[in-house]
Amino acid sequence: MSALARAGLLAGSATLFHLSFPEGPLPGAFILLAIALLGLALQGLTIGAAAASGLLAGLGYWLPSLGWVVSGAEAWLGFSWILGSLMVLGLALLHAAPYALFAGAAAALALRLERPAEALLAAGLLTVALSFSPQIMPGHFAYTLLAHPLLAQIVDLGGIPLLLFFSASMGFLATGILIALSRYRLMPAAPILLGLLVVTLLTYGSLRLEALERAAPEHSTRLGLVQPNIPVHARRDDMPTADRDNDIETAIEQTRDLHASDPDLDLVIWPEAAMTLQAAPQSWGHRALASLADEIGVPILVNGTEHRADLAQGTHNVALLFEPDAGLSGTYRKRKLVPFGEYLPFEAQLPWLRERLPHASRFTPGQAEQPLTGPDGVHLAPTICFESLFANLVRENLSGHAGIIVNISNHAWFGSPRAADAHRAVARARSLENRSPMVMLHNTGGGAVFDATGRVVPGSETPQWRSTTQSVVVHTMAERPFYQRHGDRFLQGLAVLVLLASLYHGWRRWFGLLAAQRDDRVQPRGL
Repeated sequence: MSALARAGLLAGSATLFHLSFPEGPLPGAFILLAIALLGLALQGLTIGAAAASGLLAGLGYWLPSLGWVVSGAEAWLGFSWILGSLMVLGLALLHAAPYALFAGAAAALALRLERPAEALLAAGLLTVALSFSPQIMPGHFAYTLLAHPLLAQIVDLGGIPLLLFFSASMGFLATGILIALSRYRLMPAAPILLGLLVVTLLTYGSLRLEALERAAPEHSTRLGLVQPNIPVHARRDDMPTADRDNDIETAIEQTRDLHASDPDLDLVIWPEAAMTLQAAPQSWGHRALASLADEIGVPILVNGTEHRADLAQGTHNVALLFEPDAGLSGTYRKRKLVPFGEYLPFEAQLPWLRERLPHASRFTPGQAEQPLTGPDGVHLAPTICFESLFANLVRENLSGHAGIIVNISNHAWFGSPRAADAHRAVARARSLENRSPMVMLHNTGGGAVFDATGRVVPGSETPQWRSTTQSVVVHTMAERPFYQRHGDRFLQGLAVLVLLASLYHGWRRWFGLLAAQRDDRVQPRGL
């Protein structure tokens, strides 16, 4: 295969990835074809060429997905356009590295995808490489299938890694079938195995959806969601004139109006916003929210900043729960901070970073704590901003309980709805993994509420760049799924199997090469 043809396959794989990702024009199942094209492009390459091709593929998947970060870096951190672009390139390279590692390993093992066992080993290698690699913003093939409820339900068994393994297996089996057809050597094993994987996903999904729809909810909670549309660094042309001076007072008035129209609310939630409240009891924001909760008789969950008296404990980005007649009753301290935005990595070792990036905040990460307790004893598991992208963190925040996952975010800094779209597409997996409803509430729109099946609650999606309020009823289930109880057991087991299978395959190949060389040496030469 020519280099031009391989480049075309890699470009086609990246194009299908973006077109089939949620919010794209193609169904998510087209991601299987994107994986198949990746497999075709990598076949028959040397280790170095395969690693380079894998890196190019990863850049194709990530670079177009991160363009919105540039404007955020300019507004939030004061970066120039060039520096923001270099930051995006660095992020893309970091997230593309696992694809290079996978491709190089597959080439070292000389995996032939027309052999079903080797196609499965390749799928395992890709799953392990992507799942164990350090990621600032997780995202890969499997997330596209979340838009298909029947295919996505298996996430409650092994998390996103299990869905990724199924996706990669089906894609690489399809690669093998295409290769075998081109050589007129198609054997029934690959099509049969591919069919079994598809049937397994559809059957499990159908059974789980049916069971969840029959199950009686443990709790039903009526939520009031407030989207104040508070502007930040720029006045957008598409932002209504009436919203251009919105502030916390706007959110307070929205809350009063929402409660007047729906007095049966159990909990009101505000998003993360550009103007945060101070957690200190003597602050104006603290007193205003405590008074508002007393006035409407409904608990309110808001975002704030906490300056702790002990300097060693630092400053925290927090979610604050205000209860009627009780004031501040619970605090969640953000555990996973945004690099360069909320803290500077290696600041102690590289003190000049603070001089170059003076706008970076100095937040301190919080520690794992028990969930906040909402109305009727329902557990609330807050996540702030991009924390909802990390499966283990959300699972730990729930602490094994049935509850409501609440994500409060502010994407106004990025100036593009793509930030909220990408966040929502990835974070919806948390509702499936934990069989818990998930509320995604953003300051400037693009939020949604997902039920325990990972489907969008009808009418819960919010418009971009508009101030609005809405009431949504969510239901919690008593059942705790395997993934929430046991975490990444599937991924850990798969990693062991992939290691053993790779060693065995490499050992057989090495001894096979030695035997072939020995046979060449003892072969009698002709006259």
